[in-house]
Amino acid sequence: MRIKRLHHLFTLLATLAFLSADAAASAATAATDDTGVERTLYARWRGANAHIKSLPPSLIEYLAANKANAIRILMELDIHDEAYAKELRTTKRKPKVPTPEDPLAPYELHLARLDSLIPLCRQHGIQIILTAGGVYGKSGKHDVFYETGRDDRDPHLIDFWRAMSKRYKNEPTIVAYGIKNEPNYRDPKLAKEIWWDWLLPETIKAIRENDKKAWLVVESPPNGSLAWGFAKIPTIDDTRVIYALHHYMPHAYTHQGVRAIQKRGPDTRGAYTYPGDSPRFDGGKMVTGWDKAAVERTMKEVFLFQKRNPGSRVLVSEFGVIRWAPGGAQWLTDSIEIFERHGWDWTFHSLAEWPGWDPTYEADAPIKRRPKFEEGIQETDRLNAVKAGWSLNTRDTSRASKP
Repeated sequence: MRIKRLHHLFTLLATLAFLSADAAASAATAATDDTGVERTLYARWRGANAHIKSLPPSLIEYLAANKANAIRILMELDIHDEAYAKELRTTKRKPKVPTPEDPLAPYELHLARLDSLIPLCRQHGIQIILTAGGVYGKSGKHDVFYETGRDDRDPHLIDFWRAMSKRYKNEPTIVAYGIKNEPNYRDPKLAKEIWWDWLLPETIKAIRENDKKAWLVVESPPNGSLAWGFAKIPTIDDTRVIYALHHYMPHAYTHQGVRAIQKRGPDTRGAYTYPGDSPRFDGGKMVTGWDKAAVERTMKEVFLFQKRNPGSRVLVSEFGVIRWAPGGAQWLTDSIEIFERHGWDWTFHSLAEWPGWDPTYEADAPIKRRPKFEEGIQETDRLNAVKAGWSLNTRDTSRASKP
């Protein structure tokens, strides 16, 4: 009897050992096959933009309270944080640079800030579109229209996204990676050679090494991710791509006075009204009759792209108007109505950043940022136009199906 019991005990131990080994092997296989957590997008995004350097928790609370469901967060170098830059100057230290061992070294401060904000976004059901903004190697800060004559060709973008996708592949609140904010090139030939044929596909490949579930937001050159870039978008071999544009047309109207404040051009504040007449761009030929129909016509290439690519998802990842532009609330209302009619996602630019764009300031308020975003918010007609757009999320809380 004793021998029989020992035999049973040995059999049980052997079975447990086999099961443990099998479980360990399964776990190892699962780790090897880990391609990221599933991301299911809201059927529609209606949200806002924010740079990580200036993103306060109170903005996320404000967006949630006003029914916004998405935030496009632009990641940037720690050196863009004014307090950190001042500390480096005071201590005579140089900023960190990326290395093969640590490609995210220049972003440590902002990564910590992002990590602290993710739980708040998750709590409020706000999905994050994490976007490469002022990353290492990017051209000058005012280079949208090539003042520096440089083209974005730094391969750091590939290493940046390889590391970021590895870091956040299991974070379900970060549902999409915006591969690059405004990839700028002087002409379509350079854009094709650098962006479409090399930098973008290699970056996508690097992301997919780690994360096959996140969505990818792609903006189009040649300048400022404006609508006509959609004419040059090639077929992208990935089932989880969202195509994005920036909408500021007419640019001379929405940006009136900005170049003067940056000491790069004449002061045109108050020069153009909407609806009304203005050049497309500063210094250009006057165009008469800007209204909703005229604004919509500037998006023709996006409509044609969607006809060529039925079912493609489009995001207006930036749109906004300088706060002193006469008729700004009407421009915002018309723009949002256009987006809604065509079924596009949108993220407004912007709040809690440079106060020139922020609709929580009166049109004639000084160009000085409030110490705290949540204190002194003004209920302007521009702000109410954006809030009316966010409120549409209460009618559309479904989630999109997986591709």
